[in-house]
Amino acid sequence: MAGGRALRCAFAFITGSPWCSLTPVVTFYLPARALEEADRRLDEALPLDHGRTIRKLARESNAAIEGTFRGQALVCIERASIYASACQAGSE
Repeated sequence: MAGGRALRCAFAFITGSPWCSLTPVVTFYLPARALEEADRRLDEALPLDHGRTIRKLARESNAAIEGTFRGQALVCIERASIYASACQAGSE
């Protein structure tokens, strides 16, 4: 029984570890990068007399999406800590 529990914990660690490297990249790098790219594209594609309003809306949208990604990161961290404590408690 103990070997099966250890195997499940090891499998959970292996399948969850990519999220530890992927989540920070998505949470912090991509939203800022996407905003820079969007600003450049907006300047090229849209009428300049509406540029200020369009940029404001794009920043607001970016802030909402960025908040969603950061929330997902927090949920992933919380779940990882719960799983880790469950694996630790199960191995005792």
